[in-house]
Amino acid sequence: MAAPKPEDITDELLTRYERLFVRTRWPYIHKKINAKPWKTVGKRNDSKHSKPPLSSEQVREHLTHQHFYGILLPHNTEQIIIDLDDHRDIGINKKLPGLKMRVKRLRELKIPCSFLVRSSQGGSIHWYIHLNRLMTSQLLRDCLTDILEAGGLSAKRGDFELLPEEWRGLRLPFGKGSYRVKCDTLRPIREPLQDAIDWIEREAPTFDIDTFLPLRPIKAKAIAVSKNAVAPSRDEVDANLVPPARVQGEFMQEVTGLLQVGLTKPSSRFESTKKLVWYFWSRGLEEAATRATIRQWLATKTNGLSKDWLNDRAYVLRELDSLIRRTWEYTKQQGMTPYGLHGSRSTTLSKEEVDLLVKMIVNNSDKIGSLLHAAERIQLGRKSVPRRVLNSVERCYKNALRFMYDILVLAKRQPHKIDCLPLARELITKLDGVSIRTYQRYVQFAKDIGLLRLAKRHSRKSRRCRRYEVCFPFTGQGDECSKEDALQELQGRRRDS
Repeated sequence: MAAPKPEDITDELLTRYERLFVRTRWPYIHKKINAKPWKTVGKRNDSKHSKPPLSSEQVREHLTHQHFYGILLPHNTEQIIIDLDDHRDIGINKKLPGLKMRVKRLRELKIPCSFLVRSSQGGSIHWYIHLNRLMTSQLLRDCLTDILEAGGLSAKRGDFELLPEEWRGLRLPFGKGSYRVKCDTLRPIREPLQDAIDWIEREAPTFDIDTFLPLRPIKAKAIAVSKNAVAPSRDEVDANLVPPARVQGEFMQEVTGLLQVGLTKPSSRFESTKKLVWYFWSRGLEEAATRATIRQWLATKTNGLSKDWLNDRAYVLRELDSLIRRTWEYTKQQGMTPYGLHGSRSTTLSKEEVDLLVKMIVNNSDKIGSLLHAAERIQLGRKSVPRRVLNSVERCYKNALRFMYDILVLAKRQPHKIDCLPLARELITKLDGVSIRTYQRYVQFAKDIGLLRLAKRHSRKSRRCRRYEVCFPFTGQGDECSKEDALQELQGRRRDS
């Protein structure tokens, strides 16, 4: 097939092609027409300023058969490709079946197919699967690997290679020696690029991820099942819906940078939007307010680095609406409430729960001395106690109530974590009543009076903080009682005792 002329590749056609196949522009691979090895631009230690990302002019060179270019598919993708190498150069070998036999086996396993493309003059076939929404590449690879292994096939290079794969490039289609082929006979479909793009946009099927994932066979293995166990939902395996562990630290710094500066690198719009969705949910915003806020952010903070926003804003807004809807459905299904530094301020303890907490503190007044400094504890044991020490004791009572009130509110917001509540140091030091110096003493005081019990120790290897079981009977009965009302109740109970 003759190479198209540069004037045949109009800007409108180039934009449509990039929307279909150029999923990311950094890093990318390239090589000359008659050269052997591929070269990677954008390795781990490279700077985007020293080596610019893949440009539209380079894509035009690929389509006019002047150069070869390829991309490294992103972690979250709407398509997965099965690379089928041609073994005609190797000769007859039963261990390496031909292309038609392997395509037949894939069709027998009911692997969905949007279209087939001959990738190069070598004869390799790329089996494209287009999905209706973004999914993590690792989940898609695991799913297809299990399906192939259940059918007696192996997902490996030279046989059935699955892309995207980490630091494994994908040659862009419709370069030199590349064209569409029929799905049943593998006969070439020689057509202009304009007709190929029209057919893919109009006729190529897009598969629903919810019908694609059930094809994955269930591996039988012995597991211990609790009587109260609940089957996980499909959203639990969707890595796009995994919230950050806490709205603090590194995540909070990234969100602050996004809100102030906006996008700073190409192909980061979806990941940034996902972080903003979880941030606004954790602050207690409703769906409509979150949608309006992020739409305004997209209009002012993309900084020209989002190709999809520049070319197809309707697609980006549909994707945003879907992400927000699935996030709120997931949190509602899991019984999650906004959490973070303060989260939703509507969560408070009831009057009966405050009475139980105050009673627990007053009945363990002999342990309040552990919250004092060593010198103050010595003076507390004397007959005449200085006024300064008595003020410190009063302050410790109030701080202990504030601290344990916030702990109980945090546990009440996350009822599914009451038996194993994570209390990272960064979170504890932000709670009311404690400081960096005193948080260990207040946690120990809560353990001494029986409010907290260590469930899991911290693990530096797995980056797991300490997790505690909250030993408190949440009743939820009675009127709401704020922290200020709880302090007054504590003072009144201490005067009576």
